[in-house]
Amino acid sequence: GVNPVAFLVACVRYWRLQRKYRGLQTPGFMGVPRELCVPFGQWMRQQGLGALENLFTIPLKIFGYVIEYDDIPAAYVVKYLNTENFLLLIGMGLGLSKSWPKRFVKGFQNFWELVARPLTIHTNTHIQQITRGDVVQVTAADGRTFEFDQIILACPFDQALQFLDATPTETNLFSHILYNDYYTTTCVMSQMPAGLQGYGNIDELPIPGVARPWAMLRAWGNRDLISGFSLAGTNLTAAQMAAPPVSKEEVTQWVEHDLAAVGGRIDHLLTQNRWHYFPHVSAETMRNGYFDQLERLQGQNNTYYAWALLNFETVHNTVEYAQFLVKRFFPARGG
Repeated sequence: GVNPVAFLVACVRYWRLQRKYRGLQTPGFMGVPRELCVPFGQWMRQQGLGALENLFTIPLKIFGYVIEYDDIPAAYVVKYLNTENFLLLIGMGLGLSKSWPKRFVKGFQNFWELVARPLTIHTNTHIQQITRGDVVQVTAADGRTFEFDQIILACPFDQALQFLDATPTETNLFSHILYNDYYTTTCVMSQMPAGLQGYGNIDELPIPGVARPWAMLRAWGNRDLISGFSLAGTNLTAAQMAAPPVSKEEVTQWVEHDLAAVGGRIDHLLTQNRWHYFPHVSAETMRNGYFDQLERLQGQNNTYYAWALLNFETVHNTVEYAQFLVKRFFPARGG
């Protein structure tokens, strides 16, 4: 176990570092300090935060952001685990916090449908081409065309290269995007594992190997469904994601194996989703001014950029950046 005094000292050190780098809580990574553009594990050791290593397992490893702590630049962690989230994490670690996790009892899809209700939304629309000039013309595969004064790209930028009249600068910047290969596998259980007789989750600690489920969740206590969350790779380019080293079958086999190990039995597989998760860049790319270059593109060619890449892959951070972008470039008129 961790020495309680060492743990307390490390907590104080991290809190002080949060104060030092509080500017990073502004949405985006503009002007990110160079000393944070190093692998997080290296930075954690340099700052004497080793006593927090087990605590950081929950938000970083179980949530699928890293396999090893050196997988991502320190700046991402400092932004993500801000003072508020860090205190919440300590409360969880000590068993004092009952306010997390929260869940959408009517489903996350329902929540976003309610948000979108007053908006004009075109769903299931395959974009074939975007041409930017004095106006922005968007052509759909079914032949429909739309014209706009400006456009906000809020989708994976590298995938947008398939239909965007991209500039050389855009093509170069988008080529540096990396992903984590993340799976959610939902099974119908004929025998529920011990410990999941009601709503709850099982976290595997220490973290098992690549592609094995690191957490298994029963989100609905009255349904015989278990979701397993598996990380099959980190820091993969789009091309590497297209030819992954770990198959879906292997991910499924590990879910079955680990559920059986805790006394569960699967009736059948219900769904399996594979995500291009946590778009990010390497420490070196970040250190070379990547985000300053990307932010300088805002507004050029009647184009603006939003998406998780710009402010870390959580719903809160992504929405926060989108709101920041709108307030920055589209101030309310006449109100």
